[in-house]
Amino acid sequence: MIEKDTNGAGPCKDIETADLFEQNLAPEVYHDLTEVRRDVVTDLSFCEIEFIEEECSRCGTRIPGLMINGDPPKSLQEFKIMLHNVYEPFYGNPRSVEYVDMDTRLAESSPEATIEIFKSVMFAAALGSEDAENETGKRSKQALWTQILGPEYTDDD
Repeated sequence: MIEKDTNGAGPCKDIETADLFEQNLAPEVYHDLTEVRRDVVTDLSFCEIEFIEEECSRCGTRIPGLMINGDPPKSLQEFKIMLHNVYEPFYGNPRSVEYVDMDTRLAESSPEATIEIFKSVMFAAALGSEDAENETGKRSKQALWTQILGPEYTDDD
């Protein structure tokens, strides 16, 4: 297990953020991170999702992520809108996302709901970026929801 370096001088160049994620460790456990960029991805009535990029002062690694501020979606319709509103800006401005974080209101959801929101939001961002980079054309809402949620959620809501 990786322990946080408390003296400020750590060899963090050789660590992959994906490895930290697989070990359930946040990047700040190993890197000395400072926020260098914050952009609003979508501002919904129940929450705001921001793209955040942080940089390690020791090794220069940049770690991009998403921050969900606000309440969880209260309905399937709100959840579907959230996913579409994440997909669209990532299609327009492709970039990677290595983590999703949340404020305490979202953390009060059930663990299963929180995991599903994290996974789905990250997948929506990845699909938007991938579709733009591969020049495959923008997915319809129904195609996006089918890809992320499954075929039973392809209605026109």
